[in-house]
Amino acid sequence: MPDGPFADLLTFFYNLRNGYYGKVGAGMELSVCALVNATPSYIRVAVDKVGNLKKGTKYLFVFSVDKKISAADSDRVLSWFSEELIPVYSVIKDAYYFGDLRIRLIK
Repeated sequence: MPDGPFADLLTFFYNLRNGYYGKVGAGMELSVCALVNATPSYIRVAVDKVGNLKKGTKYLFVFSVDKKISAADSDRVLSWFSEELIPVYSVIKDAYYFGDLRIRLIK
């Protein structure tokens, strides 16, 4: 178990959306220890300063995660969030067997 504060994945995303780690905005960067399959792993988050925003989104989050979480060759997950911090669109880079796996929230 890690010495400092940690969260499970669901708690991490809940806390991120609810401002526990601070106000979300361009240039925000943080690293949080999360438990994945009872193993501590760090998730690094950066909110893109430049953009490349998609329709209906306000933020582009760049997540660097342990490959056990993303099940991909890459450790990067790009996620576009609405102003209310609802994930609208994500890309898991270099997902096994798929290349870049693209996910879009329909409703």
